[in-house]
Amino acid sequence: MKKLTIKNIEDYNYILEDENNNDYSVNMQFYDVEDPKSEDSIIMDEYLLDEHIPLSFGPLSGKYGKNVKENDADVIEVITKTKKMKLKRYYG
Repeated sequence: MKKLTIKNIEDYNYILEDENNNDYSVNMQFYDVEDPKSEDSIIMDEYLLDEHIPLSFGPLSGKYGKNVKENDADVIEVITKTKKMKLKRYYG
């Protein structure tokens, strides 16, 4: 799992930076939750950074997506100034 800080958001393209100042561009959409903002953090499995397709995420309890456990590679954690959310990947 890699902790990333959101540097910038353009449409659905999130520019993320890791602790070594490496940048990643990931196309992400969020459903049924408040969208993360610049300076928020996302903790995600590194394999998701290599996906070259749009990624969709929603609540663990959401009816979409497969049933997952909290430690599944398709679960991310979004950390804002006021809360932490664990979200699962929705498949299209």
